Amino acid sequence: MVPTLVAVKNISGLTEVIDLPDASDHKCVRHPKLFDTMEEVKAFLKGKRKDMKVETVNVTDGAFHQREGYWLTSRLPGNRVENLRKEDRLTLVKANKIAASTCISSESGNKYLILPVYETEETPADSVKFQVRYIKFKPVVNLEEAEAKLES
Repeated sequence: MVPTLVAVKNISGLTEVIDLPDASDHKCVRHPKLFDTMEEVKAFLKGKRKDMKVETVNVTDGAFHQREGYWLTSRLPGNRVENLRKEDRLTLVKANKIAASTCISSESGNKYLILPVYETEETPADSVKFQVRYIKFKPVVNLEEAEAKLES
């Protein structure tokens, strides 16, 4: 089954790109804002714990590697640490072609993915931004409570 990509406006007016697998209890969100620092990423993900149904978010830099000053990730399929080169850096165009659900699991495994990205191939190494994708579980609805609210 191929997921459907949908662009929607969130409550703050930003556009999010979401994979909507049919009959799923979750969606995978590519957050529209690029973050300047890992501290910003960590703070954002901590605020999404309820959506991801996790108690803690432990962001480490083990999947990030530098080559000639450029930040790369070994989290993507086919990206082995020993084979990474600066040419493997992600531009926004390349990153946006990667499905929002890549490397994210609704069961055990990762509930988010952080990608170091550059605006273009010519962007200097010190101008890295971070793109965040995360799982967002649909809220569980208690039918009895919902019916009681409708009746009142």
